[in-house]
Amino acid sequence: MEKDRSHLKCVNQCNRLNLVVVLLLHTFQVLEKELKYIYQQNEVNNQMISEDYVQENLNDLFNLAEKNNLELTFFEYVTCLALKYFSDMQIKYVAWETGLGGRMDSTNIIRSPLISIITTIGFDHMQILGNTLELIAKEKAGIIKQNCPVVIGPKCKPYEVFLKEAEQKNADLTIVQGEFSNFNDENNAIVMAASKILINKYQFQLNNFEEVLKIRQPCRLEEFSIQNKKGENIKLYLDVGHNEQAIKSVLDLLKGKQVISIYGASNDKDITSCLSLLKQNCQSVYMVQAKNNRAFQIQKLQGLDNVNILYEGDISQTVLEIVNKICKTDQIILVIGSFYIMDEVRITLKICQTESDFR
Repeated sequence: MEKDRSHLKCVNQCNRLNLVVVLLLHTFQVLEKELKYIYQQNEVNNQMISEDYVQENLNDLFNLAEKNNLELTFFEYVTCLALKYFSDMQIKYVAWETGLGGRMDSTNIIRSPLISIITTIGFDHMQILGNTLELIAKEKAGIIKQNCPVVIGPKCKPYEVFLKEAEQKNADLTIVQGEFSNFNDENNAIVMAASKILINKYQFQLNNFEEVLKIRQPCRLEEFSIQNKKGENIKLYLDVGHNEQAIKSVLDLLKGKQVISIYGASNDKDITSCLSLLKQNCQSVYMVQAKNNRAFQIQKLQGLDNVNILYEGDISQTVLEIVNKICKTDQIILVIGSFYIMDEVRITLKICQTESDFR
Protein backbone atom coordinates (compact mmCIF):
# COMPACT_ATOMS: atom_id res chain seq x y z
CA MET A 1 0.00 0.00 0.00
CA GLU A 2 1.20 3.52 -0.66
CA LYS A 3 2.70 5.23 2.37
CA ASP A 4 1.25 8.65 1.60
CA ARG A 5 -2.26 9.81 2.49
CA SER A 6 -5.10 7.62 1.29
CA HIS A 7 -8.78 8.44 1.21
CA LEU A 8 -12.14 6.76 1.41
CA LYS A 9 -14.91 8.83 -0.12
CA CYS A 10 -18.46 8.48 1.09
CA VAL A 11 -21.71 10.43 0.74
CA ASN A 12 -23.42 9.69 4.04
CA GLN A 13 -22.57 10.84 7.57
CA CYS A 14 -23.56 7.59 9.28
CA ASN A 15 -21.35 5.56 6.96
CA ARG A 16 -18.51 8.04 7.36
CA LEU A 17 -18.65 7.74 11.14
CA ASN A 18 -18.71 3.94 10.97
CA LEU A 19 -15.72 3.97 8.63
CA VAL A 20 -13.90 6.23 11.09
CA VAL A 21 -14.26 3.48 13.68
CA VAL A 22 -13.08 0.88 11.14
CA LEU A 23 -9.94 2.94 10.59
CA LEU A 24 -9.42 3.49 14.30
CA LEU A 25 -9.68 -0.25 14.83
CA HIS A 26 -6.94 -0.55 12.24
CA THR A 27 -4.93 1.69 14.67
CA PHE A 28 -4.15 4.49 12.21
CA GLN A 29 -4.85 8.19 12.47
CA VAL A 30 -8.04 9.38 10.84
CA LEU A 31 -9.80 12.63 10.15
CA GLU A 32 -13.55 13.00 10.28
CA LYS A 33 -15.64 15.99 9.23
CA GLU A 34 -18.28 16.97 11.75
CA LEU A 35 -21.49 18.94 11.96
CA LYS A 36 -21.06 22.38 13.39
CA TYR A 37 -18.49 25.17 13.02
CA ILE A 38 -15.45 24.88 10.79
CA TYR A 39 -13.13 24.26 13.73
CA GLN A 40 -15.43 21.42 14.74
CA GLN A 41 -15.74 20.08 11.21
CA ASN A 42 -12.29 18.53 11.12
CA GLU A 43 -11.12 16.01 13.67
CA VAL A 44 -8.05 13.83 14.03
CA ASN A 45 -8.27 10.85 16.35
CA ASN A 46 -11.54 12.28 17.70
CA GLN A 47 -9.81 15.58 18.62
CA MET A 48 -11.39 18.66 17.09
CA ILE A 49 -9.29 21.02 15.02
CA SER A 50 -8.38 24.09 17.08
CA GLU A 51 -10.01 27.45 16.48
CA ASP A 52 -6.55 29.07 16.33
CA TYR A 53 -5.51 26.73 13.51
CA VAL A 54 -8.67 27.54 11.56
CA GLN A 55 -8.32 31.30 11.95
CA GLU A 56 -4.65 31.38 11.01
CA ASN A 57 -4.88 29.07 8.02
CA LEU A 58 -8.22 30.30 6.76
CA ASN A 59 -6.82 33.84 6.60
CA ASP A 60 -3.91 32.48 4.55
CA LEU A 61 -6.39 30.83 2.18
CA PHE A 62 -8.38 34.06 1.86
CA ASN A 63 -5.21 35.97 0.96
CA LEU A 64 -4.11 33.30 -1.51
CA ALA A 65 -7.51 33.30 -3.22
CA GLU A 66 -7.51 37.10 -3.44
CA LYS A 67 -3.99 37.16 -4.84
CA ASN A 68 -5.00 34.73 -7.61
CA ASN A 69 -8.42 36.32 -8.25
CA LEU A 70 -10.27 33.19 -7.15
CA GLU A 71 -13.85 33.34 -5.94
CA LEU A 72 -14.29 30.25 -3.76
CA THR A 73 -17.42 28.99 -2.05
CA PHE A 74 -17.56 28.28 1.68
CA PHE A 75 -17.34 24.54 1.03
CA GLU A 76 -14.33 25.00 -1.26
CA TYR A 77 -12.51 26.94 1.47
CA VAL A 78 -13.32 24.21 4.01
CA THR A 79 -12.10 21.55 1.57
CA CYS A 80 -8.79 23.39 1.06
CA LEU A 81 -8.45 23.87 4.81
CA ALA A 82 -9.09 20.17 5.43
CA LEU A 83 -6.49 19.11 2.87
CA LYS A 84 -3.89 21.37 4.48
CA TYR A 85 -4.80 19.96 7.87
CA PHE A 86 -4.38 16.40 6.58
CA SER A 87 -0.91 17.32 5.37
CA ASP A 88 0.16 19.16 8.52
CA MET A 89 -1.04 16.33 10.76
CA GLN A 90 0.51 13.66 8.49
CA ILE A 91 -2.77 11.81 8.20
CA LYS A 92 -2.61 8.35 6.66
CA TYR A 93 -6.31 7.48 6.31
CA VAL A 94 -9.29 9.78 5.85
CA ALA A 95 -13.00 8.95 5.82
CA TRP A 96 -14.19 11.96 3.85
CA GLU A 97 -17.83 12.81 3.42
CA THR A 98 -18.88 14.71 0.32
CA GLY A 99 -21.04 17.81 0.31
CA LEU A 100 -23.69 17.71 -2.39
CA GLY A 101 -22.01 14.56 -3.68
CA GLY A 102 -20.90 13.63 -7.16
CA ARG A 103 -18.89 14.92 -10.05
CA MET A 104 -18.90 18.63 -9.13
CA ASP A 105 -18.33 18.21 -5.40
CA SER A 106 -15.25 19.97 -4.00
CA THR A 107 -14.05 16.75 -2.38
CA ASN A 108 -13.90 15.11 -5.82
CA ILE A 109 -10.42 16.57 -6.20
CA ILE A 110 -9.15 13.28 -4.73
CA ARG A 111 -7.95 11.23 -7.69
CA SER A 112 -7.35 7.77 -6.25
CA PRO A 113 -9.40 6.95 -3.14
CA LEU A 114 -9.15 3.50 -1.61
CA ILE A 115 -12.92 3.18 -2.01
CA SER A 116 -15.77 5.32 -3.26
CA ILE A 117 -19.10 4.77 -1.50
CA ILE A 118 -22.49 5.97 -2.72
CA THR A 119 -25.17 5.22 -0.16
CA THR A 120 -28.40 6.33 -1.75
CA ILE A 121 -29.96 8.28 -4.61
CA GLY A 122 -32.80 10.70 -3.91
CA PHE A 123 -34.24 14.02 -4.96
CA ASP A 124 -31.77 16.38 -3.32
CA HIS A 125 -29.71 19.32 -4.64
CA MET A 126 -31.83 19.05 -7.78
CA GLN A 127 -30.90 22.52 -9.06
CA ILE A 128 -27.33 21.22 -9.47
CA LEU A 129 -27.61 17.44 -9.86
CA GLY A 130 -30.73 17.26 -12.03
CA ASN A 131 -34.44 16.60 -11.61
CA THR A 132 -34.61 12.88 -12.44
CA LEU A 133 -33.08 9.90 -10.64
CA GLU A 134 -31.10 9.00 -13.76
CA LEU A 135 -29.54 12.48 -14.02
CA ILE A 136 -28.78 12.54 -10.30
CA ALA A 137 -27.25 9.04 -10.51
CA LYS A 138 -24.99 10.16 -13.38
CA GLU A 139 -23.71 13.06 -11.29
CA LYS A 140 -23.23 10.89 -8.20
CA ALA A 141 -21.33 8.35 -10.31
CA GLY A 142 -18.76 11.08 -10.92
CA ILE A 143 -16.88 10.02 -7.77
CA ILE A 144 -16.10 6.62 -9.32
CA LYS A 145 -12.38 6.64 -10.16
CA GLN A 146 -10.18 4.68 -12.52
CA ASN A 147 -9.29 1.25 -11.07
CA CYS A 148 -10.73 2.17 -7.64
CA PRO A 149 -13.42 -0.06 -6.08
CA VAL A 150 -16.87 1.37 -5.46
CA VAL A 151 -19.70 0.31 -3.15
CA ILE A 152 -23.29 1.42 -3.72
CA GLY A 153 -26.30 1.00 -1.46
CA PRO A 154 -29.59 -0.77 -2.26
CA LYS A 155 -31.37 2.52 -3.05
CA CYS A 156 -28.83 3.65 -5.66
CA LYS A 157 -31.13 3.14 -8.59
CA PRO A 158 -31.03 2.98 -11.52
CA TYR A 159 -28.15 0.51 -11.07
CA GLU A 160 -27.42 0.63 -14.81
CA VAL A 161 -25.87 4.09 -14.51
CA PHE A 162 -23.30 2.87 -11.98
CA LEU A 163 -22.64 -0.40 -13.79
CA LYS A 164 -21.82 1.52 -16.96
CA GLU A 165 -19.56 4.06 -15.22
CA ALA A 166 -17.75 1.34 -13.25
CA GLU A 167 -17.12 -0.64 -16.42
CA GLN A 168 -15.72 2.42 -18.20
CA LYS A 169 -13.42 3.17 -15.25
CA ASN A 170 -12.41 -0.48 -14.70
CA ALA A 171 -13.69 -0.13 -11.14
CA ASP A 172 -14.85 -3.17 -9.18
CA LEU A 173 -18.48 -2.48 -8.25
CA THR A 174 -20.18 -3.95 -5.17
CA ILE A 175 -23.96 -3.52 -4.92
CA VAL A 176 -25.41 -3.94 -1.43
CA GLN A 177 -28.83 -5.50 -1.97
CA GLY A 178 -31.74 -6.46 0.23
CA GLU A 179 -34.61 -4.99 2.23
CA PHE A 180 -33.72 -3.33 5.54
CA SER A 181 -36.09 -2.42 8.35
CA ASN A 182 -34.26 0.83 9.15
CA PHE A 183 -31.48 3.04 7.85
CA ASN A 184 -29.01 1.98 10.56
CA ASP A 185 -29.15 -1.64 9.38
CA GLU A 186 -28.81 -0.48 5.78
CA ASN A 187 -25.82 1.72 6.62
CA ASN A 188 -24.17 -1.11 8.54
CA ALA A 189 -24.53 -3.40 5.54
CA ILE A 190 -22.85 -0.80 3.33
CA VAL A 191 -20.00 -0.33 5.81
CA MET A 192 -19.51 -4.09 6.10
CA ALA A 193 -19.23 -4.35 2.31
CA ALA A 194 -16.63 -1.56 2.29
CA SER A 195 -14.75 -3.14 5.19
CA LYS A 196 -14.45 -6.45 3.33
CA ILE A 197 -12.70 -4.57 0.54
CA LEU A 198 -10.34 -2.95 3.05
CA ILE A 199 -9.53 -6.39 4.44
CA ASN A 200 -9.23 -8.30 1.16
CA LYS A 201 -7.69 -5.68 -1.12
CA TYR A 202 -5.67 -3.57 1.32
CA GLN A 203 -4.91 -6.14 4.06
CA PHE A 204 -6.56 -4.19 6.86
CA GLN A 205 -6.50 -5.97 10.22
CA LEU A 206 -9.81 -5.41 12.02
CA ASN A 207 -10.53 -6.68 15.52
CA ASN A 208 -13.74 -6.15 17.51
CA PHE A 209 -15.60 -5.30 14.33
CA GLU A 210 -18.88 -5.49 16.22
CA GLU A 211 -17.98 -2.12 17.76
CA VAL A 212 -18.56 -0.54 14.36
CA LEU A 213 -22.17 -1.67 14.37
CA LYS A 214 -22.90 -0.14 17.78
CA ILE A 215 -22.13 3.46 17.02
CA ARG A 216 -24.73 6.08 16.19
CA GLN A 217 -24.16 9.29 14.29
CA PRO A 218 -24.93 12.52 16.17
CA CYS A 219 -28.15 14.12 14.96
CA ARG A 220 -29.30 10.93 13.27
CA LEU A 221 -32.37 10.08 15.32
CA GLU A 222 -30.30 11.05 18.35
CA GLU A 223 -32.39 10.55 21.49
CA PHE A 224 -32.50 12.73 24.60
CA SER A 225 -34.65 12.88 27.72
CA ILE A 226 -35.60 16.49 28.48
CA GLN A 227 -37.17 17.54 31.77
CA ASN A 228 -39.97 20.10 31.64
CA LYS A 229 -40.93 22.60 34.34
CA LYS A 230 -43.15 20.02 36.02
CA GLY A 231 -40.20 17.65 36.39
CA GLU A 232 -41.60 15.27 33.77
CA ASN A 233 -39.27 13.62 31.29
CA ILE A 234 -40.04 14.36 27.65
CA LYS A 235 -38.40 12.32 24.90
CA LEU A 236 -36.78 14.37 22.15
CA TYR A 237 -35.06 13.30 18.93
CA LEU A 238 -32.68 15.30 16.74
CA ASP A 239 -32.33 14.29 13.12
CA VAL A 240 -30.77 16.07 10.16
CA GLY A 241 -32.94 14.31 7.59
CA HIS A 242 -33.69 17.19 5.26
CA ASN A 243 -35.09 15.54 2.14
CA GLU A 244 -38.18 13.44 1.53
CA GLN A 245 -36.34 10.12 1.50
CA ALA A 246 -34.53 10.75 4.79
CA ILE A 247 -37.64 12.07 6.53
CA LYS A 248 -39.63 9.01 5.46
CA SER A 249 -36.97 6.72 6.95
CA VAL A 250 -37.17 8.55 10.28
CA LEU A 251 -40.96 8.56 10.36
CA ASP A 252 -41.04 4.83 9.59
CA LEU A 253 -38.97 4.23 12.73
CA LEU A 254 -41.34 6.38 14.79
CA LYS A 255 -44.50 4.83 13.39
CA GLY A 256 -47.24 4.45 16.00
CA LYS A 257 -45.83 7.16 18.26
CA GLN A 258 -47.41 10.53 18.98
CA VAL A 259 -44.98 12.92 17.33
CA ILE A 260 -44.75 16.70 17.51
CA SER A 261 -42.31 17.80 14.80
CA ILE A 262 -40.22 20.94 14.48
CA TYR A 263 -38.91 21.31 10.93
CA GLY A 264 -36.48 23.74 9.31
CA ALA A 265 -34.69 23.41 5.99
CA SER A 266 -32.41 25.13 3.51
CA ASN A 267 -33.82 26.93 0.52
CA ASP A 268 -32.82 24.24 -1.98
CA LYS A 269 -35.04 21.52 -0.51
CA ASP A 270 -38.43 20.25 -1.68
CA ILE A 271 -40.24 21.84 1.26
CA THR A 272 -43.75 20.98 0.09
CA SER A 273 -43.10 17.23 -0.15
CA CYS A 274 -41.28 17.14 3.19
CA LEU A 275 -44.06 19.03 4.96
CA SER A 276 -46.65 16.77 3.40
CA LEU A 277 -44.92 13.72 4.86
CA LEU A 278 -44.67 15.33 8.29
CA LYS A 279 -48.31 16.41 8.28
CA GLN A 280 -49.44 12.89 7.41
CA ASN A 281 -47.43 11.27 10.20
CA CYS A 282 -47.24 13.82 13.04
CA GLN A 283 -49.82 15.23 15.41
CA SER A 284 -48.57 18.74 14.75
CA VAL A 285 -45.88 20.39 12.65
CA TYR A 286 -43.94 23.54 13.50
CA MET A 287 -41.98 25.17 10.68
CA VAL A 288 -39.05 27.29 11.85
CA GLN A 289 -36.34 29.31 10.12
CA ALA A 290 -32.69 29.08 11.07
CA LYS A 291 -30.47 32.12 11.46
CA ASN A 292 -28.62 31.42 8.24
CA ASN A 293 -28.71 32.99 4.80
CA ARG A 294 -29.33 29.57 3.22
CA ALA A 295 -32.42 28.95 5.32
CA PHE A 296 -35.77 28.61 3.60
CA GLN A 297 -37.77 31.84 3.93
CA ILE A 298 -40.83 30.56 5.74
CA GLN A 299 -43.01 33.56 4.95
CA LYS A 300 -43.43 31.86 1.56
CA LEU A 301 -45.54 29.23 3.32
CA GLN A 302 -48.17 31.55 4.77
CA GLY A 303 -51.62 30.12 4.29
CA LEU A 304 -50.47 26.48 4.15
CA ASP A 305 -52.95 24.27 5.99
CA ASN A 306 -52.06 22.54 9.26
CA VAL A 307 -48.60 24.06 9.62
CA ASN A 308 -47.64 26.45 12.41
CA ILE A 309 -45.39 29.09 10.84
CA LEU A 310 -42.82 30.42 13.30
CA TYR A 311 -40.50 33.16 12.20
CA GLU A 312 -36.72 33.57 12.42
CA GLY A 313 -35.48 33.73 15.99
CA ASP A 314 -38.35 31.65 17.34
CA ILE A 315 -36.58 28.28 17.35
CA SER A 316 -35.42 28.45 20.96
CA GLN A 317 -38.72 29.86 22.18
CA THR A 318 -40.67 27.22 20.23
CA VAL A 319 -38.72 24.27 21.60
CA LEU A 320 -39.07 25.48 25.19
CA GLU A 321 -42.78 26.14 24.73
CA ILE A 322 -43.39 22.67 23.33
CA VAL A 323 -41.36 21.00 26.09
CA ASN A 324 -43.06 22.95 28.88
CA LYS A 325 -46.61 23.54 27.65
CA ILE A 326 -47.58 21.48 24.63
CA CYS A 327 -45.89 18.12 24.84
CA LYS A 328 -47.29 15.43 27.14
CA THR A 329 -45.27 12.56 28.56
CA ASP A 330 -46.78 10.13 26.05
CA GLN A 331 -45.69 12.34 23.14
CA ILE A 332 -42.26 12.82 21.61
CA ILE A 333 -40.63 15.84 20.01
CA LEU A 334 -38.86 15.38 16.68
CA VAL A 335 -36.56 18.21 15.62
CA ILE A 336 -35.77 17.46 12.00
CA GLY A 337 -34.23 19.17 9.02
CA SER A 338 -31.22 21.36 8.39
CA PHE A 339 -27.97 21.19 10.35
CA TYR A 340 -28.45 24.90 10.96
CA ILE A 341 -31.33 24.50 13.41
CA MET A 342 -29.61 21.86 15.54
CA ASP A 343 -27.17 24.20 17.27
CA GLU A 344 -29.95 26.48 18.48
CA VAL A 345 -31.88 23.52 19.88
CA ARG A 346 -28.83 22.03 21.61
CA ILE A 347 -27.90 25.33 23.22
CA THR A 348 -31.48 26.04 24.31
CA LEU A 349 -31.87 22.64 25.94
CA LYS A 350 -28.28 22.56 27.22
CA ILE A 351 -27.41 19.44 25.27
CA CYS A 352 -24.47 20.93 23.35
CA GLN A 353 -22.33 17.91 24.18
CA THR A 354 -23.86 14.51 23.64
CA GLU A 355 -22.95 11.23 25.26
CA SER A 356 -24.32 9.23 22.36
CA ASP A 357 -21.84 10.32 19.66
CA PHE A 358 -20.03 6.96 19.74
CA ARG A 359 -22.64 4.87 21.50
